[in-house]
Amino acid sequence: MDLITEQLISFDEDLSSVQEVFQRISKILFNEGRVKDQSTVYRDLMEREGIIPTAMGNGIAIPHALSDTVITESITILRLKKPIQWTEGEKVKHIFSIAVPKANANQTHLKILSNIARNLLDDTIRRILFSSKDKNEIITQILSFSE
Repeated sequence: MDLITEQLISFDEDLSSVQEVFQRISKILFNEGRVKDQSTVYRDLMEREGIIPTAMGNGIAIPHALSDTVITESITILRLKKPIQWTEGEKVKHIFSIAVPKANANQTHLKILSNIARNLLDDTIRRILFSSKDKNEIITQILSFSE
């Protein structure tokens, strides 16, 4: 299975909280057969967020879950209609979520997370990911630095 597909990308989401974002991500992953249990991956995203918030500036968050319910590594991208309050001092509009099976935690999870975080610092890449309506263009950008 591919790390990211068009079905894992959603634009103009009308969500108003971190909880709604995680519910939406969990639903997408479940509907695409990438997790066994929607509520477990939601809980795992929430637990991880409770350790250290995943907002990283520039309106970006990279929530991630290491979970036994994950069937295959996945990146889900949500672009919100309007920014939401992610932490007390930070609003987020662009979410790049990572779901990885616990068994692959050491290798896959850290590699995907560090590659995405590093490349989102690049203004050109960020501009493409933030504005493109072409899901294939976004997939190409993500895969170019996630493998």
